[in-house]
Amino acid sequence: HGLPVVVAHWMTFTEPEDGEGLPYRVLKSDTTIKDTAAVGASMLWRGAVFASAALGCLLSAGLVFGYSGLFPQLVANGVFRDRCNAAGEMPTMSEPCVAQARALTVMFTVATCAINVCSILAGVLYDRCGPRASGAGAAITTCIGCLIFAAGNAGALDYAYMLGFFIMAVAGPSVFIASLSFVNLFPGREGLGTAVLVGCFDASSAMFVGLAFFMERGVPFDQAFAGYAAVLGIFGAVALMLWPSKPVALQQQVVDDMDDGSSVDSSPLAELPLKKQFWSTEYKLLLLAFSVGMSSINFFIATCDLQMQRVDPDLAPELNRAFSIMLPLGGIVYIPVIGVVLDRLGPTSGWAVAWLALFVFGLLNWYYAFSGSMAAAYGAFAVFGFCRPLFYSLGADFTARTFGPGTFGLLYGTMNTVAGISNFSVQLLQQLSDVAGFGLVNGIVLIAQLLMLPLPALMVWRKRLRHSQAKSADQILGRLSSPVGRPFTP
Repeated sequence: HGLPVVVAHWMTFTEPEDGEGLPYRVLKSDTTIKDTAAVGASMLWRGAVFASAALGCLLSAGLVFGYSGLFPQLVANGVFRDRCNAAGEMPTMSEPCVAQARALTVMFTVATCAINVCSILAGVLYDRCGPRASGAGAAITTCIGCLIFAAGNAGALDYAYMLGFFIMAVAGPSVFIASLSFVNLFPGREGLGTAVLVGCFDASSAMFVGLAFFMERGVPFDQAFAGYAAVLGIFGAVALMLWPSKPVALQQQVVDDMDDGSSVDSSPLAELPLKKQFWSTEYKLLLLAFSVGMSSINFFIATCDLQMQRVDPDLAPELNRAFSIMLPLGGIVYIPVIGVVLDRLGPTSGWAVAWLALFVFGLLNWYYAFSGSMAAAYGAFAVFGFCRPLFYSLGADFTARTFGPGTFGLLYGTMNTVAGISNFSVQLLQQLSDVAGFGLVNGIVLIAQLLMLPLPALMVWRKRLRHSQAKSADQILGRLSSPVGRPFTP
């Protein structure tokens, strides 16, 4: 066994110079984190960059997930209404015909499936072009999608709805990916920053609800989306002027996982080439944990109303409305808690916390199904509202800390794509629940969530192994440095 070598690169950044992004320089090893932050960019500039990133995520990252809130206005404004005439059906202003409803569902389904499939492309663009070009480009592309959607109409322009919605779905999340490295602008608060961006991603679904609000009060459909496109265009221009051209590097790099928030690069994997990162055990277990967690979360989101209906059909509408409010609200309310989990406990322990939270949610949901207790239902919703943003924050935070910023885009995009493909299991689980009931299926989901635990277990084992090797190396060096003729002490 060779003696382990611990390499510490303490880096900082300065403000952008002549549009060239963030130039980096290596500091002396005795520089503290506090000193590193002091010689960095001004607080005003860092705050402006991060605030604009959060705003960008709020405006575009999860825009199309507000589809349900926009749906009544899509029907009222005649989106795909000509499909009814082709099918010989009679549509109304409030209720879609079967063909119209099917077309709207296809529009949403295709767009949301494409989000995960195109995550790899978004990651590659981020790695190659940097946050400024990829983020501003994504915002402007989303703007174009809004304009195309606004131009939709009957006849040949019918397909503008499909195309515009598809573009908004694919381009929006790229703003989120482009902004994730900005959490490193505030050393020691990376976890809190990630939680803020994820919370804004979740809350972005409310943008369509806001547009629907203005339409209900007389704003024409095309003008509402054209106006929103202008907002996205302005944001794209701001990102071009303000954002750095290169990802913001981790402020302290140490080949060790202290797992207490003080380590921001928790693995030697950050120094490996991309191919070895892809085939590492850590990345394989990350894919497994993220896929299982996403499928578990989306299964409940997709079947919440059905599960409530099975217990009490009369109370199901009330509970479903409560869940639809508490789910996006959790992404905002739990930001401080998630920040503490990531910054104080670290991403490794964070995975264990996420598993435990999902387990508690499963128990509460089971108890509600058994007893019909409203308190258990609301308790389950509250825990679930914490699980979802914590889970997605962990995915981004763990990838960045473990594999470094150089390959983050491709690795993070691939992880989302693989997890998105695994979400086809949600449909299979729903079909099984129709036959065997939700009790059995929820039990299967709980057992499957055990597959999330090997990742934190491996990281803890690797950490202890490195500490053991380092301790052994120190003992050997101590013996070698003993005076000549002085007997070694065991």
